[in-house]
Amino acid sequence: MLKSENILLTKVAQDTAILNDDVDLHSGPYFQVWTALDINPNLNTYFKRSNTSFYRTLGSIISLVPNHMRYPFNETWMREAMAYAIDYDKVSLDSIDGYWERSSQGFLSSDSPSHTNEYNQTIQDTYGISYNPFKARQILYKHCDNSSGNWITRANQSNPGITLGLYDILTIQYWTDIVTATELMADSLTNIGITSTKLEVTQRNWYDFINNQTFDLAQQNQGPHLLQSSYSVLGGLRGTHDSVRNASSWYDAQADAYEDLYEGLEGIAINYIEAASIASQMQEILAVEIPEIPVCNNGFWYLYSTKYWDGWINIDNEYNQPATVYTVDTMAIKARLYLNLRSNYVPPTTTTTTTTVEPWDIPWYGLEFFIILGVVSTIILVAYKKQIKN
Repeated sequence: MLKSENILLTKVAQDTAILNDDVDLHSGPYFQVWTALDINPNLNTYFKRSNTSFYRTLGSIISLVPNHMRYPFNETWMREAMAYAIDYDKVSLDSIDGYWERSSQGFLSSDSPSHTNEYNQTIQDTYGISYNPFKARQILYKHCDNSSGNWITRANQSNPGITLGLYDILTIQYWTDIVTATELMADSLTNIGITSTKLEVTQRNWYDFINNQTFDLAQQNQGPHLLQSSYSVLGGLRGTHDSVRNASSWYDAQADAYEDLYEGLEGIAINYIEAASIASQMQEILAVEIPEIPVCNNGFWYLYSTKYWDGWINIDNEYNQPATVYTVDTMAIKARLYLNLRSNYVPPTTTTTTTTVEPWDIPWYGLEFFIILGVVSTIILVAYKKQIKN
């Protein structure tokens, strides 16, 4: 029976299961997945055992989510300053050896075949943000005074006299790459004078913090995948707040305008030109308002064991694309993946041997002597009686 990882287990337990061949498929995050190939020779990735151990960086966007219910994260200038403070290249390089690719400001991806019609490169060229701590400080100086290294909002701000900093960035424990990325984001903010630290919690508690809006900042990589439609990805930034949609609680005038555009996009059937126009307007709002800070595009993790099953998707067998076990919108892909597998389990053979038993090999227990004696005595007695009769 095919077995995949139990998403309810801890990351350590999931990793241990695939290393020990207790499961056949591990499609969740595995830090430095190439190390697993050295531990268990049965394991393979999409690119087999080459140095390229990952599948396309078109998973969920790794973003920094500010809680708009808490000042000053509801201010665009604060979010913009934080966006310029993040060292994006370092986040990718130190977290996952540079595998993650920088996200676009409009959240859609030029690499995704699902976004070909709606992705607008002009938005990225016009509003793209890169690591620039000097510019981040310039933005803060327009709205804050700096006293002994502390940023304090000025009297002309909507909430004056507030000291920036001492913020927790929520992240999920055991997700090693994500935790490292969160640490680096916290360091980036601290470097411009906004003291921040990571707060590691269980995945269940992470959902509770987000759903209850009891957080300052949070690492988010639970949203739509970039292989999903533009409609799905853009929809992840709006609507009723929960942990996978509008996690930042973005509700202002621009959010209302974004919502109106989304409803227009929702009603379009086949008019690609109109859909692209509406999607461009939505990308521009995201790029200017920065309700969430898009950091990097995550990838599809895909580690499988050939001990019991063969026919897995890989670079030599591209009949499908990998799919994670925890997504609920890829059932057809997963069904096709499983149905194309072939069992390579060979049951142990049993050997039947014929043994010739010689008379002298029969065990002697002593009782046989009396039996033989009785038989011989009976024969002699019968013969004696016959002779007397004659």
